[in-house]
Amino acid sequence: MLMDAARLTRSLAHYSSFARTRRIPLLSDRLKQPMTDDETFLAEFEGCRWPLSRWHHRDHIKLAYLYLCRYSFGEALSRIRDGIKAHNAAHQLPDSSTSGFHETMTHAWLCLVQFAIAEYGPSANADDFYENHPELSQQKTLRFFYSKERFMSPEAKTRFCEPDLTPFPIGRGCKGKDSQTETPAGGSGET
Repeated sequence: MLMDAARLTRSLAHYSSFARTRRIPLLSDRLKQPMTDDETFLAEFEGCRWPLSRWHHRDHIKLAYLYLCRYSFGEALSRIRDGIKAHNAAHQLPDSSTSGFHETMTHAWLCLVQFAIAEYGPSANADDFYENHPELSQQKTLRFFYSKERFMSPEAKTRFCEPDLTPFPIGRGCKGKDSQTETPAGGSGET
């Protein structure tokens, strides 16, 4: 969704005010799990071997970052969608109205990770990216963009719903949803 300059400024101010309040990730975020190098993490995830006990929000953000650095937005979205569904199935996680894969959540986080990459550039690795962007460490961040009613709707679980509170920020190199399938947010985009 493209927006005019005034709406973009308001959106960025709203998002940035939250980001400033969380300069340092919670210590508990850093102690939850040991660091894993990017290639090992991807191989384990794509092979559906990443332990369920270590599959947390941090890993979703790392996965989004790694795919966006390698592929176009559309390809990254397709890979993360298929990967999460396969991972859940391999670990026999039920897909119901309250659990399992959530299309809007996945798409929304991909948009925010793409914005962070476009604005601040890539990091040395996925763990560094996560540590450098504490605003992405809070699952509550999506509340700035979505009402509870919209986000928890059956429609939002099965197909992407645009935010109803404020649009996603569009940073340098981000041209909105229509062009997200054409250019990667970072990296070479080569497979």
